[in-house]
Amino acid sequence: MISPLAIILRERLLACPGEVLVQMGDHLTSDDVVARPAAGGSLVAMDLAREMDIDPLRVDRHLLVQAGDQVTPGALVAQRRHWGPFYRQVRAELLGDVVGIHDGSLFLRQVGEPGLLRAFVPGEVVKVHPGRGASIRTTGAYMRCIWGCGGEGWGRLSMMVDDPGAPLTWNQVGRRQRGQVLVGGHLENPRTLSRAELFGVRGIIAGSIDPGLMRQCKQLSIPVLVTEGMGDAPMANPIHEMLALHHKRWAVLSGNCSRGQAELIIPLPGKADNLDVTNPNSLKEGCLVRLTSPSLCGMVAAIESLPTERQPTGLGYLTHGAIVRLSDQSSLFVPLSNLELLR
Repeated sequence: MISPLAIILRERLLACPGEVLVQMGDHLTSDDVVARPAAGGSLVAMDLAREMDIDPLRVDRHLLVQAGDQVTPGALVAQRRHWGPFYRQVRAELLGDVVGIHDGSLFLRQVGEPGLLRAFVPGEVVKVHPGRGASIRTTGAYMRCIWGCGGEGWGRLSMMVDDPGAPLTWNQVGRRQRGQVLVGGHLENPRTLSRAELFGVRGIIAGSIDPGLMRQCKQLSIPVLVTEGMGDAPMANPIHEMLALHHKRWAVLSGNCSRGQAELIIPLPGKADNLDVTNPNSLKEGCLVRLTSPSLCGMVAAIESLPTERQPTGLGYLTHGAIVRLSDQSSLFVPLSNLELLR
């Protein structure tokens, strides 16, 4: 789904109870902290019994730390003599406070910013959820993507290609792109992704991606969004034009595809109809839609009619859908699941 201007409402909630740091009416930036866990960072367990290959009841005698101590990455927390002059040693992998030991596992409370909940969407706090977080409202352009990975990110939108089908090449990514969200037509070179991580790029948006790069994308610390799908399909023209219109504007993006949240938000000044983009209006005759089926991926069409009865597909099963007119003036039936609204 694409909307050039909408009211966007997002809930920012802690996974466990904590302290809310904002109030109704506060205006937040993406980096502002909304809430923090009551006990600091997340609780991490280190299975010392398994690491040292001993009975859980014997772990206590080999501990080198105690409750209340703070450990740093690489610090030795336990060791036992293994054979002759050799020891089995266990080292911490993070900065944390020692909580205690139970059933052979050492528990650390992670210290630092990973426990902080940030606003992500810049806007106004319209509801406070005591002990959990807040609801934030903003006005802006919105786009839901076909695929994404890499969590959340924000930065200045930067159009790297003029052609919707042109690849984002490795030599376009360098120090000048630090802090930016890069837009390209196609991702095909693993070196492009490596340089984006190296030079501090905040995110990547592409029309399509070579399937062989998906695994590398999931290992990045930045979000990668794909608007059309796998392969070498160009970015749909309406999407490319909307992103080009907002070149250099602030953008926030989430690659959390597992929860249906692979999305881009471009905060904009102004007013929109009272629309929550998570609950878009139904399709109507005359609406522009993007087709998402593999054979038609990325094509844009207009809805001619919406049959009330289920219609047969090319595979022979019956489903609800729409009759759409393509750019060559031909018409065909497309299931609703293969339509994406362009507002």
